[in-house]
Amino acid sequence: DPDTCFDGTGALMRANAEKVTSAMRAMGFKVYKPEGGYFVVADCSPLGFETNMEFCRTLLDECQVAVAPMNMFYGRPPEELSPSERCLVRLAICKTEPVIDEAITRMKKLKAAN
Repeated sequence: DPDTCFDGTGALMRANAEKVTSAMRAMGFKVYKPEGGYFVVADCSPLGFETNMEFCRTLLDECQVAVAPMNMFYGRPPEELSPSERCLVRLAICKTEPVIDEAITRMKKLKAAN
């Protein structure tokens, strides 16, 4: 039973994914809701960011929330990526519910770029 394996990890990841995707969509992100796993992928360009690196630095500086720029996983230099590929970020949802809630609260303080 996927809801009880690993002491409820599946149910926790589904709940965290739902919380994170809903909050980020409300903030204006384009979010790709996962069907499984430990990460949510989002596009930060609707908030005015031109690159995921710019977004990651801003989010860390303003909100003290760390996310990973997806281009780190592509194996190609940034100049070879499409505009949408340059704006994708990966957020870990393999956290406890209070940590996810705190991250969402902090992210809501983010100011859009320009």
